[in-house]
Order: sequence, then structure tokens, then C-alpha cells
Amino acid sequence: MPAEAPPDPGQAPDLAGLLNVLPLLWSLLGVPDRRALRTCCRATRRTADQQLDALSACHSGLPRTDWRLHLAARAIRGALERGARPRRLELRLQLTRSSAFDKFRRLVLSRLGAMAPPALTDVRLHRVPLTSEVVQGLTAAAPRLTVLRLSGYELPCCGCMPCTWAAHEALASVRALLRHAAPQLEELELGLTGGLAAEPWLPAALQQCSRLARLSLGEVPGEAALGALGALPRLRALALRGVTGRDRLSGLAGLTALTALSLDAAPEAALPAVAALHGLARLELAGCALRPEGLLLLAGLPQLRHLHVETVALPRQQATPADGGGGGAAAAAAAAEAAEATDEPEPLPLPPRLEVLELGGPIHPGALAALRPAGPLELLLWPRCVLLEREADQDPYGRLQPAAAEALLGACGQLAGRTRAACLSLSWPKAPYSWGPARYGVLFAALAPAALVVLELRSVVLWGADVAALAQHLPTLQVLHLICHAPLPAWPLLRRLPRLRELRLHPGMGNMADIWEEFGDEQGCPVRLWLWPLALMG
Repeated sequence: MPAEAPPDPGQAPDLAGLLNVLPLLWSLLGVPDRRALRTCCRATRRTADQQLDALSACHSGLPRTDWRLHLAARAIRGALERGARPRRLELRLQLTRSSAFDKFRRLVLSRLGAMAPPALTDVRLHRVPLTSEVVQGLTAAAPRLTVLRLSGYELPCCGCMPCTWAAHEALASVRALLRHAAPQLEELELGLTGGLAAEPWLPAALQQCSRLARLSLGEVPGEAALGALGALPRLRALALRGVTGRDRLSGLAGLTALTALSLDAAPEAALPAVAALHGLARLELAGCALRPEGLLLLAGLPQLRHLHVETVALPRQQATPADGGGGGAAAAAAAAEAAEATDEPEPLPLPPRLEVLELGGPIHPGALAALRPAGPLELLLWPRCVLLEREADQDPYGRLQPAAAEALLGACGQLAGRTRAACLSLSWPKAPYSWGPARYGVLFAALAPAALVVLELRSVVLWGADVAALAQHLPTLQVLHLICHAPLPAWPLLRRLPRLRELRLHPGMGNMADIWEEFGDEQGCPVRLWLWPLALMG
């Protein structure tokens, strides 16, 4: 057979095969591969741009970087001219000059409005000036808007533009966008604070969104607006930001169809209204420290599977200060009796179907040990910590009190089978007498059933025997952060952790919480642990 002639270097390669399969491969390619195909040649760039599903632009707001915004506008316009039909447009702009945005608007919004047929259904704007020109461009480009997200706006003085942009113009633009998108809108976020909730047209505008399924508001609306939400048949998820103790959330009790609710800094007074929503499957109470009575209310939610709170707090026993003489002895006896009464806190029931408990802040080991889940439960504690309190959990000599020690071991037992990452902050205590010569080896033995992969230990003084016990009882560790005092000669003992891949040590940290100096963070593999003590000591 005759040999095939070598390809001519000057002849353009045949890209028909690549262009035919590119639409099928596009969803399987990563960002670097997509960028490489777009810069390969004009033919692949045109085909790649026709596969674009979303367009986005970000701008930091610095005047010297306005050229980047101009380049982004030209790139978006070029993609649209080559046949891109995006469904989503996301603009995150922090502008200080109106002229920079005017150029962007002329290059992008005018071209989006000229798409035939229009394909834009998802618009997300962050601090973009809501002028009448912007509204006209968006309504032309997205006649069937299903997702609208507006975030980062503070009224009446909006920080995203100079004061020439009036707040009343922004509110009028929001009203016009809602009027335009109401028949088809399925997801709505109004991140405007400082006046939107008091607008009288808001309840009627929300009632027109008959297909709305997800709603997020930057501030709590009035009772009329909350009542209007109850008339939306498809509303399933609601997020209210900026909640304070002065807000009245009694109107939430009427939203019985909700399956997901998120409240920012929710007051305890809102818990009875939340507990009446028996269809909730996901509940987020950011900034809310649940007390036993509040947790008891939420335990009555039969469908709740995911709960996010700041922490779970137990009531404290306030001891009466000693006043000398017999009064001091009586006060000490009362304090000892109160301490004995709080050794075993009442169990805290959880919702019967709860699967995930997520904490946004530290939790006391006594509260963690008192939790009583009805079934398998996943605890999301990382990077938050299990925190001991120095004044409440240590005696006058700085030693860990027996009740606190038992609570800490009980909290470690709660981690077994529920989390693979934990952080313990112990507030620099001395080991209790009940742990004997094993010291913190008792704590590490209690952590062994959890099979932790990530452990961060803070504010404790470890001896060489403690480090050896850690390596013995926790062989599954892959990430270990010792933000505490550990003696240098004991560091080679950590070579016994076979899976350790990330290590953080603080060689200069002392045993005082307020007075310590950190000379450096050492990070590396276990094979180097033999060399570090010699280098630091020599």
C-alpha cells in the first residue's frame, strides 16, 4: 500500500470532527480545557461560546481598575455576537463612578436585549445601580424571568454609587422588576435594607408571584407582607435577614407549607411561631443560642432533618459571693450544692428525624453530652470547638473540676459515629485527680471510638506521656493542629501516626492563655519530626 503523504504544515487542519463533538464534550470539560479550546482558533471559539450557559462580571470598584470592567464588557459582548445564548447573568459590581457603569451598560445590556429569541431567565445583581435604564435593558433581555437576586443594597444611602443615585429610584426599579417578573418568578432575593420592608406596595407585589418557591428578604417585612406570603401556594423556602429582638415574627405561624426556613439572629420569642411549622425539613437559626426550653419546642417538629444554630446553652447556676464569717461558709455550701445539682444536666431531646446538627459557634461539653438524638445524627462542629470555661470549669488552683471532666468525656462519647473532625479548646486547665497518672490519655482514649480524621487541640499543657497517648489512641488522624504547649522531645512520638499528612505545632506557646509568644508554625510530614527538635534545640 502506498504510504500516506505527510500533512502540509501550511494547510489548515480539518476541525469539522472536533466542532461536531464539542457540544457533547463541553459539559465534561474543566475550566482550563474550556479556555484552551476558546483560544485555539476562531472556529472553536464560536462553537464554544454557543455552549455558554452563564455570563458573569466582577469589579472591585477601584478607579484604576475600570479598564478591567471595560475588557469584561467587550468579552461578554463578543461572546453574544458569536452566538452565545446564556440563561444566567451575574454582575457583582462595586462602582464609584457612574461613567464606568454607563459604558458597561451600553456594551452589555443593549446587546442582551437584542438577542433573538431571548434566553435569559436568571439575573443576579450585587450592588449594580438600579436605574431606569438598567430595568429597561433587563426587561427586554429577560421577558420570562424565573430567578431574580438583588443583594448588597443599603437604603436610603446606597454605598454602591454616589449620592446622585436616589433611594426612591432604586425602590421604583425594584417595583418595576417585580411587576415584570411576577407571573413567572420562582426564586426571589431582595437584599435591600433600610426601607423596603415598610413599602406599602410590597404585600401586593409578593401576592402576584403565584409561582414563587424560594424567597429571601434583607429585612423582616410587616405583618401584612408575611400574611401575603401565606397566600402563595408554591412557597417552600423562606430566608429573613436582619432579624432583631424587636421584630415580631408571629406571622410565620401561618406559613404552614414551608419546608425550609432561615432566620438571621432570631430571638427566642420567635421560637413558638417556628415550632408551629410542622412541615419544616431544614431550619437555620444563625446567631441563636438555644436553651433547653427552646430546644424542647423544636423537638416537636416531626419532619425536621437539618438544624443549624449558633450553639446549645445550658442554664448557669449563679453562686452568691462570700460575705465573710458564717455567711461565707453558707455561700460556699450553696455553691457546692448547686455544682452537684448541675453535674448531670437534664437530657436535651432532639427532633425525632433529625439527621444533621450544625453549630455556628462553640458549645460547652456539658451541653453536647446532654443531647439525646432519636436516631443516627451527623454533627457538624468543624471548625467550631468544644469549649471549656476557665471560671466555671476550674477550681481556684486551675485544675479541671470533676463535673467538667465527666462532661468532657461524655462529649467525646457523643462524637463517635457522628463526626470525623473535632476541635477542643480547654482553657489551660490542669488534669483532674480522677484521671490519675494517665492525665490526658484518658481524654484521648475517650476520643478513640470517634476515629477522628481531623483534630485541633487548643489551650492545654501536654506532657510527653500525653503525646504518646495521643499517637496510641488516635491512629486515624490525618490532620493534627496542636495549638497548645507540647514539649519538643515528644514531637518524634507523632511519627507513630501512620496517616498524618498535615501537622501544625506551636513550639513557643506557654501555659498561660493571655501571655504567650508563638515563635513559629511548623508544618510538614512525619518523616521530618526527628529533625525539628534537634534543629530548634541546637
